[in-house]
Amino acid sequence: MKDTKRKDGFQILKRGRRLLLWIAAWLAVLPGPAGTFAGSSSPPVLPPADRTLGGALFRDAYRNLNEGRLAEALRVLLESLRYDPYLVDFYLLRGYISSLLGDVEQANKDFKRYLEVRPGDPIGMGLQAALEKRVRFVRTSLREGPPSEIALSEISSMRTDLGPGASALRLPIRPSWNQGLLAFGDAATGHFWVFQTQGGKWDRVFRGKLEKKLVRVLPDWDGTLLFVFSDGRGVQAGLKKRAIEILGQWKSPAAAISDAVWLAPGMLAVSDRLQRTIRALDSKNGKTVWEWKLPAPFGEPVCLSASGNLLAIADRKGKEVFLLDVAERLLRARIPVPGHPRALEWANSGLLLVLSEEGELLALSKEGNRKVRIGLLFPEAWFLFREGMNRFGVTDTRFMRHARFEAFSKEGFLSLRVTVPREEKSSPALRKGSNGLKARVLRPLDDGTRPEMILAGVLNGRSVEMEISEKAGGVFLPAASPDWDRPESFESLRKTDGLLLRASWIPLKPEVLCRIGDFALANSVALHILADRGPCPRELVRLAEMTGGRVVFSNEEAKRLEGAGVLELNPKKATIEVPSQGEQEGIVVLGREGRRVLEGNLPFWEGFLLPF
Repeated sequence: MKDTKRKDGFQILKRGRRLLLWIAAWLAVLPGPAGTFAGSSSPPVLPPADRTLGGALFRDAYRNLNEGRLAEALRVLLESLRYDPYLVDFYLLRGYISSLLGDVEQANKDFKRYLEVRPGDPIGMGLQAALEKRVRFVRTSLREGPPSEIALSEISSMRTDLGPGASALRLPIRPSWNQGLLAFGDAATGHFWVFQTQGGKWDRVFRGKLEKKLVRVLPDWDGTLLFVFSDGRGVQAGLKKRAIEILGQWKSPAAAISDAVWLAPGMLAVSDRLQRTIRALDSKNGKTVWEWKLPAPFGEPVCLSASGNLLAIADRKGKEVFLLDVAERLLRARIPVPGHPRALEWANSGLLLVLSEEGELLALSKEGNRKVRIGLLFPEAWFLFREGMNRFGVTDTRFMRHARFEAFSKEGFLSLRVTVPREEKSSPALRKGSNGLKARVLRPLDDGTRPEMILAGVLNGRSVEMEISEKAGGVFLPAASPDWDRPESFESLRKTDGLLLRASWIPLKPEVLCRIGDFALANSVALHILADRGPCPRELVRLAEMTGGRVVFSNEEAKRLEGAGVLELNPKKATIEVPSQGEQEGIVVLGREGRRVLEGNLPFWEGFLLPF
């Protein structure tokens, strides 16, 4: 049985090595049907010197590709075609380089042309399938938001999570999370608490008291707090060790504020339950920037949640949820919901959670055209609140019980890069052909809280386990807007793990957004968007989410970003049997979630690991 498995493994390895055998052996002249490229019954005989030079240039192009010089690889590759115009492998390599640059159209043309000559070739089919899968993911994510799921943790005690003080609340105020600070209060007494996250736990940094009628305590991007009261007043304050310093206060036209959320730095959205009006206020002086009135004659807006330029509004009396475009002040959707909505929260740009007074939790997706009932939690549930980038919770009125949720996507992308041969303290026979390997594993909507996974694959003809030995990351901010019409201008951008782009740099054109998304996923670059023009357009929010990035609103916040992370993997001894399914071979991911094959950008592990 073992011999049979070994033979099968060698057969798969033989097929997987085919791409790099261009370099290790002579590259075959086009064996395709007559006239496919030349328009004649048989290709002319090329001078041996030209064929040799063409092959040498081709190998040089591949070497430039592995070292990250895509523009130079393309230039040398085109030069190789001059000396050997019947080099069919040219189209496969150019297609792969084009896919790394986000030039999907060119990559598709080249893969199809290659497969016309070599139909059924596993490498060509694998690369084309990976490209098509990525294209579908990008288009769907931009249109509907990244595919995501909601996981519910066990119900726990909020007293345990937040410590002393939480149990004393009589009329809890919905918490607000921003810049690592969580703030909440008690509307009955005017007390408020501020916590800071450290290592996944909340540590209390301040406890104080203001007036009653407190509605929200909102941490600002500069570290200050904004207190919003039901009578329309706002108070700005700075934190000190044992006191708060009042920095300013204002009075807005709102008569009965029921909720308040940030739209962008300096811009606040408030709901007026008596006037049935949503107002955008200047957070520095309380002046109205714009206002919008609920179309329901007996509506009662009780809760707000913002995602980019889309504001969700819970209408308690009307049993509806409104989706308002805050950039154009247009109603995008009007969604009836069962029960009386009490609270809502965007899990991400494509998934809205709604909590009813009856304790039922609903998920609204695709801007309201699909409703999913997550379950009945507990009737006394009072509000939803965000605890992190992709984590949020629902809590009852007395902070007695608390359920935590997480939004995540199972679908991920993998990018591998071969480094120079590593120095190892082993025999020369084992050192031969040993390469360093760097990989980026990108899981959209995942902030790193899920269980760590182990990569495994085939290296030098045997099954190996890859152990994470080093993590590195960083975010790069280009000095100017890239030229989105020239894919080769992306070359310098693909060398980073995280990329920060200003929203004003990106034209809201579907073809441009798709090109950027294709480029980012092909190279596993996390895209972060700096919203430098107020609320971030929804398309850009989705562009960031599907690449594992986020939207930031200030330069100070951008400095605290972390990249997608580079994993440097060290081959260990053969301990894992890597399953193969016919012609399919890939990376195996092991972890608490069980064994599964991860299809990524490189469908054949062995193909891109062999040294020259």
